[in-house]
Amino acid sequence: MVDNVILILANGEWNGKERLQEIVRSARTIIATDGAWAKAYERGIKVDLVIGDADSLTEAERILLCSSPVEVLTYPCEKDWTDLELALDNALSRNPDRISIYGALGGRVDHSLASLFLLEKGVVAKVPIEIIAGDERIFLLADRCEVPDAQVGDRISLLSLAETVKIKTTGLKYTLNNDPLRRASSKGISNEIISSPVRLEVKDGLALVIHAKCRFRGEEYR
Repeated sequence: MVDNVILILANGEWNGKERLQEIVRSARTIIATDGAWAKAYERGIKVDLVIGDADSLTEAERILLCSSPVEVLTYPCEKDWTDLELALDNALSRNPDRISIYGALGGRVDHSLASLFLLEKGVVAKVPIEIIAGDERIFLLADRCEVPDAQVGDRISLLSLAETVKIKTTGLKYTLNNDPLRRASSKGISNEIISSPVRLEVKDGLALVIHAKCRFRGEEYR
């Protein structure tokens, strides 16, 4: 059975053409914020639903969107939620197996941080959510996992979102064995994968996991 994967396109930085094509092919449903819809349209990506307040679109793009067959959910400009959060809530309501978010980072720091914190919605809903940004896959870990597609030479960074968490790792150069990782510390940055599979276990909190593909293994992630 094919997984019900939902792809959310956001209006941050878009880079890595091959990576984008890969996740578009794997998605059953594609939801875009309004500014991201314009980028998707330029690249010939078929979007199923557009969500937002249209403040990121030019007048010409608004006219084009209105004339297109895509479903649009319009919200007022003055609202309490970002377009990405609205898109994520809509995606979660569809009972997906997994959600990928592309273009959520870059540009404004406040939006980038808010996008990363939105990953906690997946922990609450028990739905895996990942942010794809160039060579990096970012997700939030509350218990244990085996890092998908982990290969020797890739980089893993671990950041605590609690004051302190305990982390156990397998397959990394600098092994952690229930070592404390503090939020106000850079100790978990830039670990290296030396064997596969890579297993991570977090206790007493949440950890942000950033998996960066090795640029020099081939052209796939350039």
